[in-house]
Amino acid sequence: VDRDALQEALERGVIAGAALDVIEDELNVEKGDFSHPLFRNPKVIFTPHTGWYSTGSYRKARCVAAQEVADYLPSASPTNRPHRGSFRHPRTKVREHIQLEGSSQ
Repeated sequence: VDRDALQEALERGVIAGAALDVIEDELNVEKGDFSHPLFRNPKVIFTPHTGWYSTGSYRKARCVAAQEVADYLPSASPTNRPHRGSFRHPRTKVREHIQLEGSSQ
């Protein structure tokens, strides 16, 4: 986003407001540089890379990650193999967890 163009559009009323999750020069902001007028504009909301977050999206992200692990496990062998007969394949546990979380996968 061109910050100057956005500030101008807000001032002229071309747009009513803006919500930004990612901005250019984030390293400068991390160092405390909030000199651009957008940072003082009450019509602008900034989020620290958490615009995606909700309880549902976080649960879905965990389920997708768990499924990726479950899909990989059959082709991998454990580094520390347990005694024969004492090993219950983790894929079963992952699938149970996914079902408990309410995933449709």
